[in-house]
Amino acid sequence: MEFNAKKDIGYERRYEKLKELCRKEGAKSDMSYDEMVDFLLESYAKLEKESNIDYLTGLGNKKKFENDLAIELEKYGRAKKQLGRYAFAVVILDLNGFKEVNDSYGHSYGDLMIKSAAQAIKDSIRKIDNAYRIGGDEFAVILELSTQNTAAIVVDRIKKNVEEYTKNVLGNGKNCTMAAGISSTEDICKLPDSSMHGQNTAIQLFKIADENMYKDKRLMHKELGIEER
Repeated sequence: MEFNAKKDIGYERRYEKLKELCRKEGAKSDMSYDEMVDFLLESYAKLEKESNIDYLTGLGNKKKFENDLAIELEKYGRAKKQLGRYAFAVVILDLNGFKEVNDSYGHSYGDLMIKSAAQAIKDSIRKIDNAYRIGGDEFAVILELSTQNTAAIVVDRIKKNVEEYTKNVLGNGKNCTMAAGISSTEDICKLPDSSMHGQNTAIQLFKIADENMYKDKRLMHKELGIEER
């Protein structure tokens, strides 16, 4: 049975507030109380989803990455308590050559490079995996049910696809490359006990992958004869 808010003095103010909120969200004016509640719940769910998405690429954003990493660590912790096994890997990626594109060709081309790299990453991972843009030219991937070795295979695929996808952006054959670093549940076992608690573990996993990414970047620069600043 539908609740008639207008007949209840105690809910009259809440009813009018609901009408005002719905009006601001663009709802039709003849909605019932229950319809207004459902409309607002759907609107707020949509806003919550949008707050987790990077506007340029459609990938998850840094907030989404941090939340999903926490969820993966919870799965790992539950499996460990039950004497089971659960593995996942974190990949941190940085687009090489992005600053030069921005400086030489403008931000519109820089945005196209970012979008092309994001698409390359999405096309390189499975449906159960998740990709994120966590900074200007920095990305992250969480690979479920993955070890260090399987993650390395995915990284190779990402790198090849990024080079391929970005080579047509500028129209002159110049492309961007991707530096990558990996951490995994195998690294958790190597952490001191003081680091193996919730957020600290997430920070350590990110730090390991990030440091490995910079090692990869330095190696790539060395191979190209680029001096480190």
